[in-house]
Amino acid sequence: MHKTLQKYFGYTLFRPLQEDIINDVLNGKDTFVLMPTGGGKSLCFQLPALLMNGMTVVVSPLISLMKDQVDSLQANGIDAAYLNSTLSYSEIRDIKASITANRIKILYVAPERLMMTDTLGLLKDANVSLFAIDEAHCISEWGHDFRPEYRKLKTLRSKFPSVPMIALTATATPKVRNDIVSELKFKGHNTYVASFDRKNLFYRVKPKKDTYGHLLQYLWENKGKSGIIYCQSRKTVDSLSKKLKKAGFSSLPYHAGLTDKVRTKNQEMFIKDDVQIIVATVAFGMGIDKPNVRFVVHYDLPKNLESYYQETGRGGRDGLECDCILFFGHGDRYKIEYFINKMGKKQERDIALVQLRDMIGYCETNSCRRKVMLKYFGEELEDDNCGGCDVCLEPKEMFDGTEAAKKLLLCVEDLGQRFGMNYVIDVLVGAKTKKIIGNRHTMLKSYSTGREYSKSQWQSIAREMVRLEALGVEGARYPLLKLNPKGMAILGDIESIQITKPADEMKVQVKESRVGARSGYESKSKSKSKLVSKSGSKSKPKSTSKSTAIKTLNGTDSELFERLGVLRKTLANRANLPPYIIFADTSLRQMAAKRPKTSQEFLKITGVAEHKLEKYGGTFLAEIADFCENDGKPNKPNKPSKPHSEKPISRSPQVSKSRTATSDVLSQTVAETLELYSQHMSIEEIAQVQNLTQSTIAEHIENLILAGNIDSIDHMVDMEKQSMIKDAIDEVGSKFLSRIKAKLGEDYSYGEIKLVRADMMCEQK
Repeated sequence: MHKTLQKYFGYTLFRPLQEDIINDVLNGKDTFVLMPTGGGKSLCFQLPALLMNGMTVVVSPLISLMKDQVDSLQANGIDAAYLNSTLSYSEIRDIKASITANRIKILYVAPERLMMTDTLGLLKDANVSLFAIDEAHCISEWGHDFRPEYRKLKTLRSKFPSVPMIALTATATPKVRNDIVSELKFKGHNTYVASFDRKNLFYRVKPKKDTYGHLLQYLWENKGKSGIIYCQSRKTVDSLSKKLKKAGFSSLPYHAGLTDKVRTKNQEMFIKDDVQIIVATVAFGMGIDKPNVRFVVHYDLPKNLESYYQETGRGGRDGLECDCILFFGHGDRYKIEYFINKMGKKQERDIALVQLRDMIGYCETNSCRRKVMLKYFGEELEDDNCGGCDVCLEPKEMFDGTEAAKKLLLCVEDLGQRFGMNYVIDVLVGAKTKKIIGNRHTMLKSYSTGREYSKSQWQSIAREMVRLEALGVEGARYPLLKLNPKGMAILGDIESIQITKPADEMKVQVKESRVGARSGYESKSKSKSKLVSKSGSKSKPKSTSKSTAIKTLNGTDSELFERLGVLRKTLANRANLPPYIIFADTSLRQMAAKRPKTSQEFLKITGVAEHKLEKYGGTFLAEIADFCENDGKPNKPNKPSKPHSEKPISRSPQVSKSRTATSDVLSQTVAETLELYSQHMSIEEIAQVQNLTQSTIAEHIENLILAGNIDSIDHMVDMEKQSMIKDAIDEVGSKFLSRIKAKLGEDYSYGEIKLVRADMMCEQK
């Protein structure tokens, strides 16, 4: 097991639970795995697949997930394939032939295709050693992403009685877990539940006021970082993406209303780091393994905590810090309730309403957000302060809320526990609605006894009492407040209760006006030791244990890291792969810190397997050696830091060594244009990536040619066009572009003319 782990995956140690899970699978046991996103679920079936005789069949719900996984496996030298609708007839025929010849170790397939008669027949004749059901929560009607086609997988037990199964998911409540195990007919199985706690994720909820302004400030503070912004509607996705582009951000939209071609292109550009921000509906991201997502923003309220947990889990998969920001307003709640009430089945409506209530409870909690979330998934966090959410870092003032709680509980009792929160509070504050007057509830002892607080303040108190289990709630569509043992103990003076002090509404308004555009969540990347609260006061976060990945980054040379990143991007573009398939950021940072000199030293870098050593080792070792030779070896005493203007421009086939202007200072934007140009992108593609006009990009390239940074324009302007433009310039002269254009005609652009003219001027120097 350990040899295979090192040889194919480049790791020397297993993560928690992985080794036990793999042992169970190898022993032919059915196995259920609940492990958070980024926790290493895939390895639990990929590694045993290499050790077992036969082929492992992986059931996966999305085409993008299949391709991503297969690309990663093939990059590690593993025979993997997928069967889906993107393949041509001849490609499917070749894969089927490979399956028949026992040349495929891991096959990915969607549930719909798996259950087809011809696919089942193909697998019957093949030597299937294991079925791995990925995203297994899709099986359960109680899951947040139920898919009816997944339900048919239960027939696999009768069709392949001797083949073990492993079911894996990142999000499942205890009820969903039981449903999955029951549907798949597991017997004598072991269940493995890893901690849901992702310590590298920072959770924050912001009120939905001037949402775009707060978002814009955050993005400027984190310019250049990779992130996802989730919206509920396609319309919001399109409008927000356009606004961000105009504001100067590299962003693209993603939703089901776009054509398959556009959607796929946008997703690939994001995965390949050609665009920094994807603005998307929840249709985006399932199974995306991009490890360097540094922020996940929910512009609108998610429908449930499972979705929210899974979507935020797409950030920080490399173990480094990621901000998870949610903008919350009750307007979103009412929109979601409207669509829930249109559901056909009562059971579906009730489930969705309960899930929405839990989501709102998370948003409104005044206790640790991480603790609330983990409790939802059946996990208890012992510490009351996680040090990684806004509530813990900016604690609100508490007070003895026993008397206030008594008033609310007495009102619930007076009303016979037959009304919901808003009605109870209306009675408490002395509202004179038609319903209250008609029910003669103005005659109750508790009527008008709570005028010291406003209705919104009482709502805050009531919601916190529900979270603290001092007040019960029953019913889905029409939730009613109920007394419970803890509430009765408060009424009987047996227990007291501490509650967050309700906000003074006038003060809140004044504060908002003073704060103005300040978002109140300065990036943690600027200061790891403190955060700025809304009031401007600074508070030290509690020290939290960082992941192993974070600890290994100490001593990283940022300049070498950037150079290795450029090299990785070049190799990835040539292979048409996402950069992280070559190596993850954590691997590059270790290379920059340790500066390996030999193949054996390179093999010790996390994520460097034997296949990748053979394929990429020489190239990366040469880049590291070149850096050390030119910039001094590590620990060289009194070495002065190199001026920023001397930062080397990355080498590539299109950048001339002899003509590189090392003394010229290139702006960051122009340097980015040069890098994208070296990757054989067209002017149109570069303009799209950088959110600039094509004429601006053409001007960048023209100046880069004149400065000696670009040696060839052959991939921008074909040789025949270059010849015609040169003839026109020789005949008309180089000063008057309009005359040159008029002579050449509509088939020639001003950009092409400028590039050829600049190239001619360089040749004449």
